[in-house]
Amino acid sequence: MRSTADTQLLTISLEARLKTLRSSGNKGMTDFAFEELQRKIEQLENSIPEIPKIPQLWTADITPEHLGTIMAENDEAMAVLSDEGGIFDILGGLYSGGKANIDLFLQGHSGSPVRIGRGSRAPIFLNRAVLTMGLTAQPEVIKTICRNSTFKGRGLLGRFLYVIPYSNIGHRKLDVAPMPGSVQTEYQNALRTLIDNACSIKRTGVGIGKLKLSQASYQKWLEYSKLIESLMGEELGHLSHITDWAGKLSGAIARIAGLLHCMRYYAEDPSRHEIGIEDMKSAVQIGHCLTNHALIVFDLAQADSSMEIAKSILSWALGEQRQSFKYRDCQRKLRRYKKSDLRTGIEVLKEHEIIQEWKLQPEVGRPSDVFELNPYLFDKSKENEGQKGQ
Repeated sequence: MRSTADTQLLTISLEARLKTLRSSGNKGMTDFAFEELQRKIEQLENSIPEIPKIPQLWTADITPEHLGTIMAENDEAMAVLSDEGGIFDILGGLYSGGKANIDLFLQGHSGSPVRIGRGSRAPIFLNRAVLTMGLTAQPEVIKTICRNSTFKGRGLLGRFLYVIPYSNIGHRKLDVAPMPGSVQTEYQNALRTLIDNACSIKRTGVGIGKLKLSQASYQKWLEYSKLIESLMGEELGHLSHITDWAGKLSGAIARIAGLLHCMRYYAEDPSRHEIGIEDMKSAVQIGHCLTNHALIVFDLAQADSSMEIAKSILSWALGEQRQSFKYRDCQRKLRRYKKSDLRTGIEVLKEHEIIQEWKLQPEVGRPSDVFELNPYLFDKSKENEGQKGQ
């Protein structure tokens, strides 16, 4: 088998001969000579080897048109990975006169067929577009995209799983040990093996590998799905304001369980085993966590001045380890806010059951407004401190 370099050299040589043959034709040639020349050219064209393209696994900021091109060259699959959120500027119409172009990103979430127009060039057809996105954008970027009416109205925001990690700025330990080399090596080996197995399935023409749920894992998934459905209803209302996202959560949990299953059996063929109850339980736990983070994200989109004031009050109270505080103490500390605005922030915290209000009646004088923080906040604070120390 020729190497890629040898193939490239042979191609250059054959194309040079083709150019010579094509330029050698002239009007003075007999019909027989012309036909013979055309036969040689066709034979030479057919002998030019196809230069193999190096498979591409991921890209970063890219236009939808070019993304469709590289997906067509890579088994209709691609990952968009970036430590910034610049891709959203492109999707919002940065290079298309302000017109959003998100069809490929919508259909790539569910493996749907896609037709991508490319202006004067021939369109691209993808029978089963598979797109993965992994972005670490700043909260301000997330807030901006959540306010984009096109992204929201067409369901793009509901296709992402969000994580807003606890900020450890001001508490970082700068002498943290790096990840052990053995862990890195095992993880890399697992990913390489899974990718190689997927490529083998493609080459053999078997098709798409299918994973099956065990009966116990299916019942667990069904139980969780019914819970999510009830939380989206108006009666409970916990997720009724983010139904676009919550309505896709059950499917996301099944996918996560499948990923955990594949990592468990990466050294074998994962399709030979059913997805077990342990992986489904873990996926459901991840689902609970993702739900809490999604609520935070979509609250960011709706955040107004009262929400920002509420955050300032909570940050002050937790920063001083106050289990309760008086209104006048809060007012003295946060003098930058008007009295009426501060009261609005207090009401937001009360609505979210972060604080509760009661009156402290002294022996002499007027009663004071006292606000007690939810004890759960201090339990979570201790838990976060424990995670930082690990």
